[in-house]
Order: sequence, then structure tokens, then C-alpha cells
Amino acid sequence: MALTKSILLLIMVSCCFSCTSVTENPTDCSDFKTGEFTFSESSDVRIIRTDTYQKEYSTADNGFIDRYGIEWTSSCEYKLWLESTTHPEDLDMKDGDTMYVQITAYSPKGYSFKAAFREKIFERDLYWVKK
Repeated sequence: MALTKSILLLIMVSCCFSCTSVTENPTDCSDFKTGEFTFSESSDVRIIRTDTYQKEYSTADNGFIDRYGIEWTSSCEYKLWLESTTHPEDLDMKDGDTMYVQITAYSPKGYSFKAAFREKIFERDLYWVKK
């Protein structure tokens, strides 16, 4: 009986860890094609993504609004091109510039990505605001 309880406990603990684990090199990122995201819990930047555009805006005083067109080139890769911005002097991108993004890992909280723009490559995380 003690062995059965131990095995059951081991299975339950394994299930808990698998529910919070990070998936590296994902192949299905369809959950991230629409939704609301942020860079961190304390970030005032919000990202709203639909099937056809992505809007990035700041909730801070004198905030900004950037609007991007979006095209998913595979399940976990997409490109963004700047359509408009309210702060062109602070943004490295100009209208029509394109950024290429690859989702590299995900968890129930959000995803990690690698992005390329011009000669720059950077890595960041996005977290769900609401799911």
C-alpha cells in the first residue's frame, strides 16, 4: 500500500512540474497569435495582437502608440512592419521597416523570442496580461 501511495505521489508531482515547465524550440505557437501581452509585471507597455495587426502602447503619462502589421510565416515565426507611431523620434524603426521574430520557448505565463532588425538581434520575453 505504501508503494502505491509513493507512486501516486510521484505521478502527481511530475504532473505539476510538467504543467509549469518551459517548452524549448516549440513547434506549435498558435496560442500567441492573438491576445494581450506585456514585457514584465511592472511594465507600463501593453501589446494587443490580432490576426492582422499588433498595437504596442504605453499606459504611462505621455505614452505612445505603435501599430504594426503582422504576418505569421510559420507556426512560431512572424514578421512585424511599422505602420504608424506617435513617437517617431524615440523609435529606431521607420514606417515600413520590418522586424523578424522567432518564438524560442514558451510556458503557461508567456513566451521568449528572438528578434532581428537590421543588424541587431535581441532576445526578450512577453507575458500574458489576461488569458
